[in-house]
Amino acid sequence: MSSEGGLKSVESFINDGKVDEVDKFTMFNEWCAKEGVIMPKLEYPAYFEGGLLGMRCKEDIYHREAYIMVPVKMTVSLDKAYCHPVLSKIIDENPECFDKDTNADWE
Repeated sequence: MSSEGGLKSVESFINDGKVDEVDKFTMFNEWCAKEGVIMPKLEYPAYFEGGLLGMRCKEDIYHREAYIMVPVKMTVSLDKAYCHPVLSKIIDENPECFDKDTNADWE
């Protein structure tokens, strides 16, 4: 299951490419809340014209206002990702996306 540009979808790395029937968005939001993620002005999932999926602001976000707070324990570094059974496969199969020398916006 490849997407445009030769990159595989996340589902291709999980459950042999089969998509789960569970409401993954509800599960994700519940997991975030349980782990301490705070995003009072954001709505996820949000559906947009053309079938696009993303996140939407529910209220204005002001200059320098934090709009999402994520506990340090929830952050993912590249080092942590290399140790993960699914994420490491994605990195290994798409090294051009994770190479500091080929991405001008790498910080």
